This record gives sequence, structure tokens and C-alpha cells, in this order.
Amino acid sequence: MAALNTIDGPLTLRQVRDEKGKLAGCSVFYARPGGVARVLNILARPGQEGTVLADLLAHADAIGCVGVQGMAQPFVMEALCRRKAISFVPRGFYCISTRDSAIVDAAQRGDVYLGGLLGEDWSRLVTDFHD
Repeated sequence: MAALNTIDGPLTLRQVRDEKGKLAGCSVFYARPGGVARVLNILARPGQEGTVLADLLAHADAIGCVGVQGMAQPFVMEALCRRKAISFVPRGFYCISTRDSAIVDAAQRGDVYLGGLLGEDWSRLVTDFHD
């Protein structure tokens, strides 16, 4: 379904390998020359977040993107903060209301994934409707 929504360019899936040839991770994004690359997801082995991020940014630069945007994921925040010229613009928030202490603890540790159709930028439910 994501590949059908090409408003930000074609869907790109990149594998990233470390210096030994082992899979370090991958990135999934839309990009086109002169546009802002829209990142759907980054996956990385622990400790390889910077390698995957560097590959993504270098590829976006090489094809002529003017910027890169996407959701911040807790595991990639340290690698993002180490990069120059990175800014964070919050545009969405979640509110958790529960008495389950395990859920509260996971949220406070940043060990929880919050997503869904309304939070997914690639969804045609978000991009097909304009005021």
C-alpha cells in the first residue's frame, strides 16, 4: 500500500551493511530530487543506528533532496543528536491513560511503540484529503 502513494517520490528500501559486510539495518523512505525525503522507518542492529542514519542522509543528499523528515524513534535518538544540522519539530503527541503499571513503566522507559493509521504519514487516509 505504501508503494502506491508516490506523492513524495517513489518508495525506496535500502539495506545497509557494516565494514565486514554484515547487515547493519535498513531504511524505508520516499525521496525525489528537489524534495524532502519522507522516512517511514529505520531499523538497525544495536550500535549500528549511526551507520544506517548516515547511509540514509548520504543517499538523500546524492539524489538531490533538500531535507529529510520522519518520525523520531527512541532507539535512533542518540545517533540523531550526534549529527550536525538536525532539528526536531514535534507535531504529534499521545496521551496514555492506564492503571497498568507495566504499561506506564514501558512508556516512561521509551520502550513502547505508538502508531496506527492516524499517525502514519504514508497512509492515503492522511495524504489524499486536502482542505
